[in-house]
Amino acid sequence: MRKSKPYRLNDIAYVLNSIARIVHGQGKYDEALQYYQQALELYKKYYRSDHIDIIRTLNNITTILKKQDKYDNALVYYQEALKMEQQCYPFGHINIATTLNNIGDILKHQKKFDEAIEYFKRALIIQEKSYPSGHLDIAQTLNNIGCNQGIKRKFDEALTYHQRALEMSEKCCPSGHVDIVGSLNNIGWIFDEQCEYDEAIKYYKRALKIQETYNSTGHIHIAQILNNIGTIRHHQKKYKTAIHYHQRALKLRKEYNPLEYGDVARSLNNIAFALDNQRKYDEAHDYYERALKMQEKYYPTGHVDMAWTLNRIGGIFRRQKKYTEALDYYQQALAIQEKYYSNDHTDIAWTLTSIGVVLRKPCNYNESLKYHQKALTIEEKCYPSDHVKIARSLNNMGRILDRQERCHETLNYHQRALTIQEKYHPSGHVDTAWTLNSIGDLLRKEEKHDESLEFHQTALVIHKKHSSSKHIDTIRSLNGIGCALGNQRKYDEALDYHQQALQLQEEFYPSDHVDMAHTLNNIAWIYDNQEK
Repeated sequence: MRKSKPYRLNDIAYVLNSIARIVHGQGKYDEALQYYQQALELYKKYYRSDHIDIIRTLNNITTILKKQDKYDNALVYYQEALKMEQQCYPFGHINIATTLNNIGDILKHQKKFDEAIEYFKRALIIQEKSYPSGHLDIAQTLNNIGCNQGIKRKFDEALTYHQRALEMSEKCCPSGHVDIVGSLNNIGWIFDEQCEYDEAIKYYKRALKIQETYNSTGHIHIAQILNNIGTIRHHQKKYKTAIHYHQRALKLRKEYNPLEYGDVARSLNNIAFALDNQRKYDEAHDYYERALKMQEKYYPTGHVDMAWTLNRIGGIFRRQKKYTEALDYYQQALAIQEKYYSNDHTDIAWTLTSIGVVLRKPCNYNESLKYHQKALTIEEKCYPSDHVKIARSLNNMGRILDRQERCHETLNYHQRALTIQEKYHPSGHVDTAWTLNSIGDLLRKEEKHDESLEFHQTALVIHKKHSSSKHIDTIRSLNGIGCALGNQRKYDEALDYHQQALQLQEEFYPSDHVDMAHTLNNIAWIYDNQEK
């Protein structure tokens, strides 16, 4: 039933909604939001509180708020829409399931994963009753549950949901249909998180083949899969290949979705990150700056994506030993994050860690330790006690304590980190190898050479498994083994390991790199003890 209203209300509200949709498509989210809210005010003034047009407009507003990362506000509107739908529709109506899924998605962004899963499961119950023979909407909800389980590191459960979603998609669609792609991407992501990169690539390439078949002239969804593959190649440290995929993604995003500056900036950042890891700092800096300029235009009042870019530029300055400039960029990033996040957000912990690392370089150890402790406090609040990010902070604190020659405390922090890493990465990981090498170095200082050798050898095995025998990451393990063997007076064996390390350094490092000097000193020490 309508209240008394001015003539042609429907037309006015329709025009407002139409204008909102147009400016929304142009990426002018603030303007779109204003038009939707004007339409909503008219509907609320002259319609019953549970009118379908009010519900639709509420959902339109939440779409904008989600794109602006204003999740708290979006949740309020979704919950208002849900309340109205429960009054307007019969119990178990399919539209209620849609809103439950939307609320679950907001909770996911707020990192409230258990609550998100509960909403998704409520949606799933309605959908399975509404579509007893199966439906693509059910597959989407199964994928939603799987994604949240994956984020919680419950990979077996996540994989089960994604595989159920894939089976249902294949049942509802012809072979190779584009609606299968979402499940393939999700399964690829699970394998990626488990460091099973070859398996991940298989699923991503299946998804890419389907997308390219259905969108032969190019499509924005192809760009996302190309980014996924590029990220895998980055994890495998195949940086040239990663850049190739990210550049393809960038080209598609510029051509088919040029107004989505955020996505274009992310592709620029992905390319920059790969160049950064190749130590091509000037090229990387150029891509980061291009991304930052785009973000400043797209987000004039600041945005968390800008903080990510500022952090990366800070990282380049840090690696170039320009610590003052690095600190300035990190502090800019921190200011943005503290504006947009609560004080206990994990992205803030990341920036605090970066500041701690910079302060360590000019030997501000006590200040550095304070920042790492702040980061650790946030991570222990936000993550389960055995999360790998906590291990990273423990290792960072261990490194500072080592510089302060507090060996017993250092060993304790590294051992706590190792316990977490071995549980988190049961098949081994390069970060685990770093911790093993650090413990090996400490044991060598305590003249526990047999134990030191064992830790360095375990680290080398992990490096060979996850990279290759001729990879830059193996150098520290090779030198560690050489030092342990040298202290055991097994000079010929020690010399062989140091020479392997030197050969890799000559391949990967510039001729004046300080680490090469350390290896040459190790070799000289061996020859001296052999009286050569």
